[in-house]
Amino acid sequence: MNAVIVTAAEALAEAARAGVPCPPVRTLFATGDLTSAYAVQRRNLAAAVAAGRRIVGRKIGLTNPAVQRRLGADQPDFGALFADA
Repeated sequence: MNAVIVTAAEALAEAARAGVPCPPVRTLFATGDLTSAYAVQRRNLAAAVAAGRRIVGRKIGLTNPAVQRRLGADQPDFGALFADA
């Protein structure tokens, strides 16, 4: 696995465990690198499930085109919802 993806995933996981924000991991990737961003998400999702967390649904964000333009996005984003969150 790409070392940058591992670094970003570990930083986000530690921030979640500690309840303390980490520096933005977006600085580790090229602008618009959704492939790496979702790889980080998949890595942390797999770790959460392996630790016993249960997925109960999915979420989607940035569905409004005006909000996408404001944030520089060109498509919605998505993720998982856990039973304990």
